Amino acid sequence: MAGRVGDSPLVGLGCYANQTGGTSATGHGEAIMKCVLSREVVSLMEAGDSTARACYKAIKKMLDQVGGKGGVIAINSQGLIGQAFSTTRMAWASVKEDVMKFGIEPCEEQDKVIKL
Repeated sequence: MAGRVGDSPLVGLGCYANQTGGTSATGHGEAIMKCVLSREVVSLMEAGDSTARACYKAIKKMLDQVGGKGGVIAINSQGLIGQAFSTTRMAWASVKEDVMKFGIEPCEEQDKVIKL
């Protein structure tokens, strides 16, 4: 659509961060915009959910409310990572100290020791 601005550069939609944590989203832009997906994840973290639980709940809410598919990855102020997606697959990765965690399939998490 001419003049359309995607969700990625809009704060609260494709990305959001504050002192509690931060997140980045990908997927169906219109659905992400309708649910303010990235802000929703951080709001759930502010309310006490773990990063993983916040990601799961926000993705489920988007799927249930508007039928949109996508995924999020988040980090909290203690450096704990969470991710969730409603698509068939989503590549994700994180690095903490000398360990890279990554996956692409649902419920997949692999570890690899790396030298930075």
